[in-house]
Formats: sequence, C-alpha cells, structure tokens
Amino acid sequence: MAMSNLRLRIISAIFIMFPIIFLTWYNIEFAKFFICFFATIICFELLEINKRKIKIILSLSTSVVLYITFETYVSKLIQNNYFNFISAGSIAIFFIHHIYNKKYKYNFFLQNIFSLLFAYLISIYIFLTISLEKNIYISILLIASTSDTLAFIIGKVFGKKQLAKNISPGKTIEGAMAGFIFATILGIVVFTYWIQISMLQSILYSIIFAVTTQLGDLVFSKIKRNRNIKDYGSIFPGHGGLLDRLDSVLGLFIISYFIFLNG
Repeated sequence: MAMSNLRLRIISAIFIMFPIIFLTWYNIEFAKFFICFFATIICFELLEINKRKIKIILSLSTSVVLYITFETYVSKLIQNNYFNFISAGSIAIFFIHHIYNKKYKYNFFLQNIFSLLFAYLISIYIFLTISLEKNIYISILLIASTSDTLAFIIGKVFGKKQLAKNISPGKTIEGAMAGFIFATILGIVVFTYWIQISMLQSILYSIIFAVTTQLGDLVFSKIKRNRNIKDYGSIFPGHGGLLDRLDSVLGLFIISYFIFLNG
C-alpha cells in the first residue's frame, strides 16, 4: 500500500510539476492562462455549494476577474500597501475561520466569498513571483516538493510517532523532521548559489520555507477534518484534488513575495 501511494505521488507530481514549471516559466502569457486555470480548480475545490453549476460559474468568474487583473492592474499591485494589507487580512480570516470553527459563525455567503478571495489572492502572488523573478518561483517548487516527497517516504518507511493524530493520522514526526531537514539543506544551497544571497540569509530563509511547507500541509489537513472530507477533489484518482497536492507550497508564494520581491 505504501509503495502504491508513493507511485501515485510521484506520477501526480510529474503531471503537476512539469506543466506548472514549463508553462509558467516559458512564457508570461502561458503563465496567465495556466494560473487562471489553477485558480478555477482551487475555487471549485474550496467552495461549499451543493449545486455544481453554481460552483462552476463562480469558479470561472473568479478566473476571468483574475485574468483582467493580470492584464490591467497587476503592475500597480507591486509594492502597494493597501493590497498587502487587504490580502494579508483576507487570507488570515480564511485560515483562522476554517481552522478554529467547525460550525460557521458568519453566514454562508461570506464563508464562500473568503474562499474565492483566497484563491484569487494566492493566484496573484504566484503571478507576481513569476513575473518578477522566475528563479525564486522554481526554487519554491523545488523546496516544497522536496519537503513533501521526503516527508512522505521517510514517514512511511521509518515513521512510528504520529505528528498530529487528530489532524492527519498518516503524518509522523520522523517524516516531518526529514522533510524539514532536506528542505532546509536544499534551500541553503539554492539561495546561496543560485539566488545568490548571503549564507546567513540563506539559512534563515530556508528554515522559514521548511517550516511553512510543514504548516501549510497541516493547516489544509485541519480544514479537511473540520469539513469532514477525505480529499478536496478527485482530479488525481486515488490521490485527491489539486489542493491535496499543492497545499504545502501555497504559503511560500506569499512569504517569498515579502522576503525577496516586495522591496
């Protein structure tokens, strides 16, 4: 079973990472369309609406607004304090609410609005990272995928102690430590010799990235438990939705924007 899951993870990683890296790195126009497609799927997986047609309409509408933003306003978002304040607040509300509330304390409409806003803002940060510094974008994917894959492998082979039993029973302390260590080492190498920043900065940023990947995985697992679902979607048979595969990487785009690009 463990080997079967590992094969599925590797296959899904190939099918996800190759187009994500190639289509977004190769050409900025490809990046716009691909990120909009990504946003559509994320919206669909996050929305809690029973009617499928409404979910599709809202998801597509969000991607259309996102594309218009890319074409008309995205350059003005760079170093815009209002955007930073609104985006940080909206994302924080989304996470806080979904983590700590099993029953919604604000109305159903606002709950879905913040899900749409989260997908929209995350997609903007991805685009800003790609358009401003492609090497950082690729570094994010490398560090997150390394942490995720090695945490899974080491956890399955050597893991004995559960990391967070009530959140994600399959995750182990041994796996989390392995993911953290290897992601940190890779980050130091990449930041020092490719991004070319000081060793001290590389160590600090690598630790921040390694911790963020672990937290991202746990946070989205917690949201699933609160929603009483196993996976966000079924786009990858036997392995869940797009969010299930990319949950550990999303937070890195926000952090990298403020660390590397917003200055």
